Amino acid sequence: MTKSISEYEETFRVELFDINQKGEATILTIADFLQQTGMNHAFRLFESSALSMDKETAFVLTRLKISMERYPKWRENIFIHTWLSPIEGKYIIRNFEIFDGNKNLIGAAINSATPFNLKERRAVSLEERGYHIAVSSKRPPIEHNFEKIFTEENYQWEKTIDVGFYDCDLYGHVNNVKYIGWALDVLPDKFNRSVFLKEVDINFKSEVNYHHRVHVKAGQYSGGNNQFFHEITRDDTGKTVIVMKSQWSG
Repeated sequence: MTKSISEYEETFRVELFDINQKGEATILTIADFLQQTGMNHAFRLFESSALSMDKETAFVLTRLKISMERYPKWRENIFIHTWLSPIEGKYIIRNFEIFDGNKNLIGAAINSATPFNLKERRAVSLEERGYHIAVSSKRPPIEHNFEKIFTEENYQWEKTIDVGFYDCDLYGHVNNVKYIGWALDVLPDKFNRSVFLKEVDINFKSEVNYHHRVHVKAGQYSGGNNQFFHEITRDDTGKTVIVMKSQWSG
């Protein structure tokens, strides 16, 4: 763990339940590790700003981009370093660097979240709430302006999923990591078995709860380059839940 409260480091060991058939951590494992690291750091920051006492303010993840050079293997230790960029408007930007046991950089990520007033059901700024959180001047490991993710009409794969009890988290809705898994699982097996998943960039647009039914679709961008677009919508309203772009190689 770093000395400055504005930066934080967590250590993880890749265990048996974290790996796939190739003996490597999956993108879902990495996303879970990032989520845990970010949450632990947030608790420290909230305690220093009295936000931990505010029961009306929650933080809603709006965007997540993960880029990997390789995936750690079973029993391998990794270190995740995280920090917040200076806050602009209502969005909080969190950065991650992922290192192996020899401190080699093997991946990076960036996400955005917005404070949300549960009582008023609207996005708010921390300034508006009178809170100030420690940020870092350290440069983001991924340059990202969170531009819109575009999909195309030529969906090639699709399936319907009924949201089960075990798909939902502490807050009673589907967790962001679950969406990534659903979006990738609709692709043919050869991608998840033999092609390297280099990057995912996902925009979270609305929530899904227990007993909802969702429609998962994906297709390859007409420009090729091993890039695919993904979309999940609610069957009852047709509302878009997430849009995602994935980049593959090998």
